[in-house]
Amino acid sequence: MDWLDLLKGGLLTIVPAAIAIVGGLCLLYEWVFMLTAVQGKGTVIRIDQTVDSEGDPMFLAVYRLEPSTGEPAIEVRDNLSFGKATLKVDDVATLYYPPGQPQRARRYRLWLTLVYATLTGIGVYVEWLVWSR
Repeated sequence: MDWLDLLKGGLLTIVPAAIAIVGGLCLLYEWVFMLTAVQGKGTVIRIDQTVDSEGDPMFLAVYRLEPSTGEPAIEVRDNLSFGKATLKVDDVATLYYPPGQPQRARRYRLWLTLVYATLTGIGVYVEWLVWSR
């Protein structure tokens, strides 16, 4: 066994483990957030346009959040921008935020949770393949 085999074996162990750990921690964070989050109704009041590092347009929704706790309405920006506007002005979305912190409100995106779960699954599966040989 030479150093190249050791390097390959090490990378085949470390990389999938890192992917599984990062995916698992993100998934855990998302679950804990959703279990403890407070809901509020957000109405899109405008769509901000920016450009990404390559000069392409990106769109970011800005909401008027009406917290369900009876606090006054505030303005919050979405935490993700997209190359295509996914919402229109006056669209209503459910926003979630940590208790007492409505300025940190965000939409729940199932696809993001699925990405975390997929990363975790791929990392665990590849790690299992490495250790079962």
